[in-house]
Amino acid sequence: MCLKVELENALTQYCNSKVIDSSLQTELTYGEIFKEIKRLERIFDDVDFKGKIIVFDFNENSINLVVLYLFMIVQEAIPVVLEVSGISSNLLKELPYFAIIKNRKSTLILESDFEFSNYETPYGAVLIKQNSFGMPTFADCALLLTSSGTAGAKKIIKCSSEGIISNIYSNIKSLNITSRDSTLLCLPIYYSYSLIGQFFSHLFQGGNIIIAPYKFVSFSLEYLLNYYKPTNFFTTPTQVNVLLAFNMKQYAFSLRFVAIGGGYLNRFSFLNFTKKYPAAVYYKTYGITEAGPRVSTYAIEHIDAPSFEPNYLGKPLENVTLSLGENAGNYMDFAINYLQISTPSIFKGYLLCGSESAQARLLETGDIVYGRENGIYILGRKSDYYTLDSTGFWSFEIEDLLFEQISGLLKIKISRNEEDIHIGIMKHPKIKLDYGEIIAPLNKRFGQSTMKNIIVENYNEQFVFTK
Repeated sequence: MCLKVELENALTQYCNSKVIDSSLQTELTYGEIFKEIKRLERIFDDVDFKGKIIVFDFNENSINLVVLYLFMIVQEAIPVVLEVSGISSNLLKELPYFAIIKNRKSTLILESDFEFSNYETPYGAVLIKQNSFGMPTFADCALLLTSSGTAGAKKIIKCSSEGIISNIYSNIKSLNITSRDSTLLCLPIYYSYSLIGQFFSHLFQGGNIIIAPYKFVSFSLEYLLNYYKPTNFFTTPTQVNVLLAFNMKQYAFSLRFVAIGGGYLNRFSFLNFTKKYPAAVYYKTYGITEAGPRVSTYAIEHIDAPSFEPNYLGKPLENVTLSLGENAGNYMDFAINYLQISTPSIFKGYLLCGSESAQARLLETGDIVYGRENGIYILGRKSDYYTLDSTGFWSFEIEDLLFEQISGLLKIKISRNEEDIHIGIMKHPKIKLDYGEIIAPLNKRFGQSTMKNIIVENYNEQFVFTK
């Protein structure tokens, strides 16, 4: 299986399907994108991209990014999308990249150690390193994806054509995506769930793809849904809470489905979300980038929303098996274990960790789970478990407690030092929060003696909705 061949087949077979850029108010059919790729080939007829790393300096999802990204796949280059503009170039210094593609708003300062040949295209500038003799190529790698990694540090992951294609088609089957679907792309395309689970899964089936401005989607989603009337959109728990906090009107049309990836989504937020954004079915998906990235799907119909189980992982994708690995203790009456994933989409190693590679089909994860008769349930990672005195709790238990009691919450972040546990509260900027409202349910849960070691504080971060 070859990603280039699959892509070219999709662009020609579904030549009348469209990619629509809602910000630029422009669109291209798949057939027009294929023609643009051929035009770009003439511009770069003297350049060999095959097996070489191409960095996309990401600012926003756009049709320009899509055209150049697909062009690089057809060239059998190895694209990776990163937010590197305006920050230290240390990451770029570590990457053995051949070229970098700057977005139109790029403030990227390139390395002074190299000179670059500048190729201007209608879709952005492609800067190719001069004197790149000896630049490494990677034969068994088709894409580079990014992951937070088990320790929280960003890792760049090598993925093969066969693994990516297998994951795409398993995901298509799991979500029943067809050429009749049109999807609203609200998440940054560098997020592997967005790229593989949504973008490529619809592209390979000939669905229409509508690109939304993800940075301001909370302001524009209502308009975009009503104007374009997509059959589905993909989101994350943080984005769900942001949409609820902005108190949008109930969407008038029923979507075919909504897919929710990323981390834990509490039951209270899920139920409110289903009322605001009605869909025939909701897919709560689980994945890990090293596994392809899609792993399992929990499907729940709108009528069954009140019975939603937030910790349930759902049904594994085709050719994927979930199993219990090393014991990690107990939770209530259940033995808990580290999750193992067997998949043909296993990653090929980390780009900047040459000694660390994965060639087997079995992936040992840092996720702690327990098994029941109907499936596997996730608790979190070891770092998500906290103890105070003799009291132990998981971070999702605090999330359940606070989101049910307090409106306007966007995100909760828990950390600890030697003596205290810090609960960071990220809220809607226009909502005034009485911290007594937060202390009361915590005091009821832990007791006054334990509360002296729990510190509640403001927590802020850039509006990034990929977790």
